[in-house]
This record gives sequence, structure tokens and C-alpha cells, in this order.
Amino acid sequence: MSLKHSHLPLFTRLLNGIGQSLRALKIPLYELNADALCESAMKHRKLSDFGDPAFYEGLHCLLDSLNKEAHLNVLGRMFVTKTLVALLENRLLLTEDRKRRPDVYERRLLPPIIVTGLPRSGTTLLHRLLATDPAHRAIPFWETMHPLPYSEPDGRFERVKKLLDYRVRLTPDLDGKHFIRAETPEECIFLQGTTFVSTMFWIGLPVFGYVRWYNTAPRRQSYREYSWLLQALQAVTPTKRLALKAPPHMGALDTLYEVLPNARVVQIVRDPVKSTISLNSLLYTSHSVLTKKLDVPRMAQITLEMLECDVKHNLSFRASNPDRICDIAYTDLVADPVTTVQRIYHYFNMPWSEEHSRHVQEYISRHPKGQHGRHHYRAEDFGLTDAAIADRLGDYMDYFGLARNDA
Repeated sequence: MSLKHSHLPLFTRLLNGIGQSLRALKIPLYELNADALCESAMKHRKLSDFGDPAFYEGLHCLLDSLNKEAHLNVLGRMFVTKTLVALLENRLLLTEDRKRRPDVYERRLLPPIIVTGLPRSGTTLLHRLLATDPAHRAIPFWETMHPLPYSEPDGRFERVKKLLDYRVRLTPDLDGKHFIRAETPEECIFLQGTTFVSTMFWIGLPVFGYVRWYNTAPRRQSYREYSWLLQALQAVTPTKRLALKAPPHMGALDTLYEVLPNARVVQIVRDPVKSTISLNSLLYTSHSVLTKKLDVPRMAQITLEMLECDVKHNLSFRASNPDRICDIAYTDLVADPVTTVQRIYHYFNMPWSEEHSRHVQEYISRHPKGQHGRHHYRAEDFGLTDAAIADRLGDYMDYFGLARNDA
């Protein structure tokens, strides 16, 4: 597969061209350096306490991967710099908020309902269906990126909308693969970006070495800080249960339950072959706009390694915790979303009403499948075969009774 950038707007292509010329002359341009990024964050927020220093390991690993193997274009360097500084600012704000409002971080969360499963297995659909319940609070994308206010008036929404609107214009086929706007409910894994132990970086960037580090990195501190942000978000609407979702949780359920013992986890089960190929298609779209060149087969192999690791941990957790997860088949969710959501409520003894049923039906009516374009993908586009994927993720298929010859 050859990487093409002809779809980029003229302004962006000119910007990238100028940037390449400046770098050829050895003129620094958006240099990705930990000290400089931290200094920028401290200057912006006029704060200096980043909290637990454990985050530095992930930050340094990420920067090493970005500088050595991501081949970022100028647009990519601009985007990454803004994102990393914003995440460091979030750390500063969280540390300060815990000092100023200790009572918020001492309150027990209402039992959050958390959707997980392989990426591209219907987690977004189910999450947004659960978000239709007035008793739930799903976190919109702008708030996952900036969970704590930092100014008056609050400009977080506008900041994210501006950046995201530009990103969507750069990748017009992104909507057909994953529709996202500043106000739509989004993955809570972005909250873990502040710890620099998060797959949010792989979603947007070809950071191969970072993913391999992430697969074996300790998660406890990351989930602990994630739980603090959930407490801050819960305080915004104290009577509403948080409705969350992130596929990577499936590979860290032991740690998630350690910090959130009252969590209610729903896992969607889908053919991993289809999920994996769909994920690679999304990653290709997301990665290619920010890099000068992309090693697509390597991207696909690193993705498989990550999914293998998550599956291994998920099945290990299940061996001793068989009743702590509500499993939902992707095919059931697509065929009968109302009954599927109702089954989740019954599993966790949550009240169900005809009003809930109507909300789910109304959402489905307003958001028909393919509304934002069709998503087409093949394993061969990424140097894979269906059989090779099924072999690597065979334990998952066997556990859930998915026939490998149907992959």
C-alpha cells in the first residue's frame, strides 16, 4: 500500500514543504523534548507540580518513539506538540485541584458502567445507546481531552472543536470509520493520556516502540489517576452514573476493578478478524495524515501484538472472575439493540422502563448504519490474511465459541 498525501489542503502541503526546508537547514521546528514540553505547560498554567513522577517513563518512551520512528510531518509535529502540552497541563491542573478540593477526591463514585471489548466491536454504538439514559453521564470528547476547567469563561469546548474540525477536514473518510465531534461521547481512555500510559497515542500516531513498551507497562498508577479524574467528572453531576467506554480496559480488568471495585463492566464479543482489519483501516487513516511515510505492514503487526496481549490478560482475569463481566454479542447488538441494552440492565439489576426503550429506538432511528459513509477493508491491504489473524487471536475465538473457519 502506498501512502499518498494529495488529499491534504494546499495550505497544509505548503506548510509541510516549508517545514521540511527549515529542518533541512537544521532550524529547529516543534522539537519534541520533555523538558521543553513541561516548561511550556508550566508557563501556560502558572503551576509547577506534576504530581507522581511515574508519568515520566511513558512520556520519555513516547517521545523517543515519536522522534525515531514516527516520521512526523510539520502538521504532525504541530498537532503532537499541542496535544502533549495539553496533557501535561491536565496533570498540573489535577494536582492543583486535589489540593484545593480534597473532598471531591474522597467521595465514592456511583457504580460506573463501563463498555469494553476488542476495538471496532461495537463499543461506540453501545456506549452511545447507554448515554441516552437520563440517569447516565457520558463524557463528551472535549471533556475527555480537558477534564478540568482552567479559565473563565470556560473555553475548553471551543479549543477542542477548532482542532477537531480541522482534523476532520484533513481526513474526510474518517467519519465513515469513526464519527467523532467535540460534543459526542468518547472513549475514557483519553483521560489516561495524562499518565502517558494510554493507547490514545497509538490511535493517532505510528509509535511502534511505545506500543511495545505499553503492552508490559505497569498500569496501577495510571488507573489510580484515571479514577481521580472520574471523581472530578462525577462531581459535575453528582447524581448521575458515569457511562464510559474504552476497548483497552479489556486487557486491564484486574487493575480497573482494583481502583473501581463497584464498576459494572460490559464486554462486546465480535469476530476478532473483522475487528482487527477494521482497526487497521482506522489507524491507517489516522496515522497517514500526520506522517511523511508509514510502514503499513509493521503497523498491522504491532496492532496484532497489542490485541494478543489484551486478549491474554482478559482471558486470565475471566478464569477467576467468571461473573464480573456482562458479555454481549456484537451480532445481537446490531440485530436488536433495544433488547440487548435491556439485557445489560437486567444483568446489573438496574431499573428499565419504556422510556429507556424509546430513547434507544430514537437514537437508532436518527443514526442509521452507514449514515456517514461505508467502511470497506481487507486483511490483504495491511499485509495480513484472515487465517493469520484468526491464528494469532485463536484463544479468544475458542473461548467465545467463534468458528475459525468463518473468519
